[in-house]
Amino acid sequence: MNIFLTGSKNIGKSTIINMVLPTITFSVGGFKTLPVFDKKKKIGFELIDISTGNKGMIARLKRNDEIEVITETFDIIGVESIMVAIKSKDIILMDELGQFELGALKFRETVLKALEGDKPVLGVIQDDKNEFLDAVRNAGDTEIFVATKENREDVALTVLERLREKVLRMQKPSYMASNGFKPVNDFK
Repeated sequence: MNIFLTGSKNIGKSTIINMVLPTITFSVGGFKTLPVFDKKKKIGFELIDISTGNKGMIARLKRNDEIEVITETFDIIGVESIMVAIKSKDIILMDELGQFELGALKFRETVLKALEGDKPVLGVIQDDKNEFLDAVRNAGDTEIFVATKENREDVALTVLERLREKVLRMQKPSYMASNGFKPVNDFK
């Protein structure tokens, strides 16, 4: 199960995720992207691995309004953050996916691999169209919630409920085995 939030810029998509994450007891790995400022002026964006704290610039804003995308950060730190989450976390965070990733082929492959896996993915996806974002939207078992200022709390509650259901379903067999329950396969 994959849950992505979308909507207008600055509507509160990451705010919803920040409302949900502190209320769950499951382990979360993956990444966040955040703006970088120098003396209150936005100079770019960075990707942060939420498990290790590793971070790197993914885009620099130039004087002439051009954007220099740094795909290596996606292909190194981004890929590592997702792979660690796939191997050792309950939930994979991808906050956010958009245009900058188009040239980061290894990262894009890793994102799609995670979306086809068993672990729930919680993320933000820009309200843009391109080959990569369309593939994310069309990945199996993916739900997209459109966030608005009016529905933020409702979306947060729905996302929280869905994540809890999925993670508990995944953990049930191992939880039962660790507490002495044995499966019964003899239904003759």
